[in-house]
Amino acid sequence: SAKMLVCADDLEAGEEMASDCESPGRPSSDQDEDDGQNEWLKWLFLVGIVVTLVVLAEEVGDVLLSTRSFLRSIPPSIGLPLIAACWGIRRLAPPIYYVVPVGTLTVLYLLRWGPYIAAVSYQAVKMLDVIWFLGIRRWYSRVMSLLLDPREDAARRYVPRDILRGLGGLDREWAQRIKEGGLRALATMVVLGCAWFTDELVTLYFFSTRCDLGLPSFFAGWVGIQ
Repeated sequence: SAKMLVCADDLEAGEEMASDCESPGRPSSDQDEDDGQNEWLKWLFLVGIVVTLVVLAEEVGDVLLSTRSFLRSIPPSIGLPLIAACWGIRRLAPPIYYVVPVGTLTVLYLLRWGPYIAAVSYQAVKMLDVIWFLGIRRWYSRVMSLLLDPREDAARRYVPRDILRGLGGLDREWAQRIKEGGLRALATMVVLGCAWFTDELVTLYFFSTRCDLGLPSFFAGWVGIQ
């Protein structure tokens, strides 16, 4: 009957639409998301990097901590500029941050003046991040933009999609609030920077590359976090 012919035509049209959706022309991003084995390899590679950094940090830390007596023999005219330079390298080269215990060495060196002066001096050294903020913003902003750009295949090829989703959520929810400026943005920076699950270097790079902060705004927020 005519009704049966119409139903048959609708069924055929539905099959054609389904075949179009499953055609080989599907975007490569969808194929990557469905490729569980590829994601497993990404995580394996990432865990390998983390384990390598942890092992190196232990070895390097043991070697450097054995030089405590030598550290105390360095005069302040050399030691303080050397500490500042080491902090800059540590901030601008993330792997060094996780491998070399510059913070611990700084504390050991500053303790020569007693715990109170050492504590104040250590916070002053950390405020040098205001300088490193400018370098990170200049050299890493494009890298972060490419990493979070859904049209870029390089990020999806090497970074696990769960990490990309987490970074994307952080970028959408937190960066937008900080970009608004004012006291609310300052409070948001302090809350995010003081949260127990945040890493200091990740927070520093996030503020520097994704939040469109001016130097005074970053300084005020970073003081609040410290």
